[in-house]
Amino acid sequence: MPESFNENQVDWYDVDNQGERVPTWKERMLPKLKPVLLIAGALIVIVLIIFGMYSLIKFFYSSDSQEIQSATELYIEACQNEKDIQGCIQSAGPRLAQQTGNVKYCNELEGQAVDSCIVLAALTSNNITDCQKVGDQELKSACNDAILTLTLTYEDGYDACQDFSSEEGRVSCQNAWILNSVLNGVCDHPAITQDQCAFGSILDLAITTRDPDVCAQIIDEELKIYCEQRVDGGDRDFDSVGADEEEYQGTSDYDSDSDDDGLMDGEELRVYFTDPLNPDTDGDGYLDGVEVVGGYDPLR
Repeated sequence: MPESFNENQVDWYDVDNQGERVPTWKERMLPKLKPVLLIAGALIVIVLIIFGMYSLIKFFYSSDSQEIQSATELYIEACQNEKDIQGCIQSAGPRLAQQTGNVKYCNELEGQAVDSCIVLAALTSNNITDCQKVGDQELKSACNDAILTLTLTYEDGYDACQDFSSEEGRVSCQNAWILNSVLNGVCDHPAITQDQCAFGSILDLAITTRDPDVCAQIIDEELKIYCEQRVDGGDRDFDSVGADEEEYQGTSDYDSDSDDDGLMDGEELRVYFTDPLNPDTDGDGYLDGVEVVGGYDPLR
């Protein structure tokens, strides 16, 4: 028995005068609709990406902060031009932590990224207690000592050097304090010996006159060598950059960190190759010294 006719199963189409098949309305419209559909699809993807970026970034902070809201908009705009959008979003945490000094922006990170983020926040706020939240012991010590280096002053006293985590940091701090004292003619502290007191005045004279023979008056052999090394270039601020080079570079021979970025001028010129007159050599919003302590490259 023949099957009943079903017109819906037939591919109906028109023919022209020559009997050739005429494209259907749907077929004629498809080439025009395809670009429209592609554009619409792309717009949907962009909207979803932006929504995702808003959601992820806003997860870090309270939306009632105008400062944070402005930062969010800037990150969204910047991340749209990046190939790795997800990576760009994830970098929002450390950047906001560094800008605000608040470690809460580090909570959604994982592994070493958390520690580096906390260090960036701590160095911005100079909150040494935040360093205790760092998991890696070596980085925790570096964070602690970096903040002490940035915040300790001569007035804090010799005993404040005991707060350094490393023996090297403690000894360096104590020596710097003693040197500062003797160069200013203050020798009444128990930690300062008679030789050290005499060393201060001799060193000052040797550097001023640039006469290494003056150093021969120093009894301690190590201090004598130290004096001769400093006198050779007239390094008054002890940053391993002589007076002539300081003048050439435009840096100060009375300030070991001319741009106040946490790195001595000598370190910038000979170790990290950063600009001793620019606190943020690579222009990424992070001080050169902060990047070094956080484990980042200050040139990238």
